[in-house]
Formats: sequence, C-alpha cells, structure tokens
Amino acid sequence: MLDCTDIAIVEELIRQRTGVSASPGYIWSRSGNVPDGTFLQSEGNPSNLVGLPVQVSTGVIRVIFYDQEISSSFDLVIFKHPSPFTEVARITVVNDNSGVIELPFPYPSVTNADRLGCKIENGSAKSMNAGCLIQGTI
Repeated sequence: MLDCTDIAIVEELIRQRTGVSASPGYIWSRSGNVPDGTFLQSEGNPSNLVGLPVQVSTGVIRVIFYDQEISSSFDLVIFKHPSPFTEVARITVVNDNSGVIELPFPYPSVTNADRLGCKIENGSAKSMNAGCLIQGTI
C-alpha cells in the first residue's frame, strides 16, 4: 500500500520528467506589414523594450510556432535581454504562413532571470503571430 511519502516521491518524479509548461504566455504579434528587422509586440509593447519574463527557474524552449496572413519567407528570432540582446533560437520559414517547429536537441535554455522577445529578420511577414513553448521547473 502506498503512503503519503510514496505518493509525494511519485509526484516529484512526474514533475521532473514532464516539467512545467509556461505556454501560452509567450506570444508576440504585429499587425499589418512586418518588414525585415521588426520587433514583434506583446500586449502592444515592443519586445525589444519590454520582454516577457521567463516564469521557470530552469527551462528549455522546445517549440516555436507562427501564423500569418500570407505565405512569405523570413527568419523568426527569439532573443533574451536585458541588453545586449542574446539570440536564443532561430527558425527559417520559407514561403509558408503557419507552422509548429520542434527545435532540435540540445534545446535552447532560459532561466527566470531572462526576458524574451521576438524579431523578424531576412524577410518580411504580414499580420504575424508567433510564440514559443517553454518547458522547465518552477
């Protein structure tokens, strides 16, 4: 028979194995034309000025997703600040309007000291939504 200690151990093992999802809190967007070099926004704030704080103490970015009005080609860059900005992850989109990209191992790491932003480079987009899924521990 299991007692409280056994159940607590099992819960902790599951928590360590599955992690804590910080998504869907990491979403950036920009309406209209989004030219090369544009920082996406969150709640109307440009992500180069106000980043989204990471809510896990040790985490990894597992997935980047995007959706836009038309198909186009660009790089979607996730970066962390404070300045100087440090690139954390980059995906290249080629003539597509929507996708979910699982990043290769080893996954980019982030901590609760980081604030994340998102930028379009090497191309353009139209009415862009983008985000990432972070897995980690509190």
